[in-house]
Amino acid sequence: MLSSFSHSFLQTNEFCGEKARRSYIFREKSNPTVEAHIGRAFHAGIHQNDLNLINSGTKAPFDEVLISAKVEYKRSLEQGIFFPIEELENAHSVMEQGEVMLVRLIEKYYKTELAEMVPVATEQTLLMDSGYTIFGEKIPIKGIIDRVIETPEGIIIRDPKTAGQKWSQGKADTSTQATIYWKLVEERYGKKPVKFVFDTFLKYKREIKYVPVETYRTNEDFKALLRKLSQIALAIENGIHLPAPSGSWICTPQKCDFWGSCPYISNSEKDKYFGQVGKGGLQ
Repeated sequence: MLSSFSHSFLQTNEFCGEKARRSYIFREKSNPTVEAHIGRAFHAGIHQNDLNLINSGTKAPFDEVLISAKVEYKRSLEQGIFFPIEELENAHSVMEQGEVMLVRLIEKYYKTELAEMVPVATEQTLLMDSGYTIFGEKIPIKGIIDRVIETPEGIIIRDPKTAGQKWSQGKADTSTQATIYWKLVEERYGKKPVKFVFDTFLKYKREIKYVPVETYRTNEDFKALLRKLSQIALAIENGIHLPAPSGSWICTPQKCDFWGSCPYISNSEKDKYFGQVGKGGLQ
């Protein structure tokens, strides 16, 4: 059963209801890509520094932040990695390159103003009643807030992201994550945030570029989200989990580790792919 309306579930459900069903309702194991593991480890390094900022008012030594990130990268990889079959022979090289990228990201972060900002909370899990049930079970709205910053102008939510290309303003303004976190923080702290900042770190070949992207939310944005949740709850109760549209970027053997066992992919298409690359699987 679905445990909560989290932004990760809602985003997955938007891309592919079948993948959301298997990952979040039936909880089948799904292995992240190396890029996702890098993101997790990057957050772990930032979290370590945030704890030091909260406890002492000063940022942690660089080596401490980097070690925390590297330890999490190794731990995360050990939980399982998704590689398309045709990329398996280069798996170790890709993982090593991932660690190099992680070091570059931490180095860039440590030089930014973010590493000096003292949060009032870090990696804070917040829940609130969605008002909806599925098969008689209340399903809360859930978010893990990366950083809550108190400033003279008010509360600011900051969320670090790694990305391969620059975020558009439209992407930030339509983010379900920002809508959920905004309302959760408002409920928890008793006042509206003044802004939400996606602190994006762009992984270019020659440099890591830091680009903050600000966005804002209103009560109308949250009401619109609640209307979506009502339809999602209704669909789940009726066993409706729409697969990704044909031709979707996410519906390929290179992007989805459920592709080979997906009932919405024809056997002839699977045979064609596996016949071309040879037999193999997940690592």
